[in-house]
Amino acid sequence: MLEIVNNQFISTLDLSKFNKFEKNNIIEKLSKFNFDSLTVQNNIDLIKNNIENRKKGWSNFLRKGLSKIHRYNIPKLIPWNKLYGTEKQPLLQMYHRFKKHDHQRNNLLIALRERKKMRLNIRSERHEMYCAFDLAILNYLDIDNFGIGLFEITCSVEMLAKTINIYRIDKSGHARYDTLLNAINDYEKTKQIIVYREFDKEKKVYKPSRIWLTVEFFKERGYSEEDLRKLLKSREQYLYKKNIFNKTRELYQTKYLKRLDNAGILNPPSSIVKKLVKIKNSLLDMYYEKQSIKRAEKQKRQAQKEIDTKKVPNYEEIFSQYVVDNDIPPAQCYITKNKFLSKHQNVLSDKYWLDCLIDVGWMPE
Repeated sequence: MLEIVNNQFISTLDLSKFNKFEKNNIIEKLSKFNFDSLTVQNNIDLIKNNIENRKKGWSNFLRKGLSKIHRYNIPKLIPWNKLYGTEKQPLLQMYHRFKKHDHQRNNLLIALRERKKMRLNIRSERHEMYCAFDLAILNYLDIDNFGIGLFEITCSVEMLAKTINIYRIDKSGHARYDTLLNAINDYEKTKQIIVYREFDKEKKVYKPSRIWLTVEFFKERGYSEEDLRKLLKSREQYLYKKNIFNKTRELYQTKYLKRLDNAGILNPPSSIVKKLVKIKNSLLDMYYEKQSIKRAEKQKRQAQKEIDTKKVPNYEEIFSQYVVDNDIPPAQCYITKNKFLSKHQNVLSDKYWLDCLIDVGWMPE
């Protein structure tokens, strides 16, 4: 009698949402279930409703003995030799620094988890996602000063997901890369990146379309602001030295900006642009200001040193020699000397002879 009741109950269930293993497990559990204690029909209907709608707790009960899927794909770390041929040598140094970074000691992530009252120890799956994301962005990181902001990731989120090998298509035909989106959200909340989102009409959600790295992102990985300024300056000097500055700029405009236009991605709003310009000015303008101050101080020291060590020239002798070398007529020399008599009381002063030299066409070296 019990087997008949169980079979009748199972035959009325809609198990289309479950996979093959889950279906077999549910049938096995229900075949051993004691229905004598559930004489009331309402209780049986409640069990049926919970199974079909996957109520919280029931899916775990019916899945007993099967392993739970935390993730469908393991994030893939890109090798360092992938960065060869990009003509961006600083990226190799970044690769080794990013790979050594321990996200368990990332102060910004720790502060975020404290605010959300989560455990401070990051799960191994999410830690692997952070590491894979840090290395994958180096394949598409723009370290040139051509765009609105510095350190832009010049690829879509889907391309990043494919690079990390977590891109998949679910049963409904939609692209899924939720673990990457979770990592991007965590970085955005800790202000390590700036994200511009646009509305995706297909999924009805705001999807990240453009991403920029901030100074805090590099500080947590061992870079200071002075290091970033030197990096940007050395990169600019490299482009001019190899005579590829204009070529690189045209490539950025035609390859990346044109792809954004074709995809219909608009420029970010003014609130994001202000943040990007502020970061750009802090890394570029301050560098040039420091360089100009250092250059002015160096010139001042050299001038003072020359004044202290160099003897003041005898302009009277220089005037006599200049007149002889350039065959200046005596009449012109007489007019020149009388011209500055009223201006200088002492005709033997250096200023008097210097004015005479300049009047006859002498130029200081």
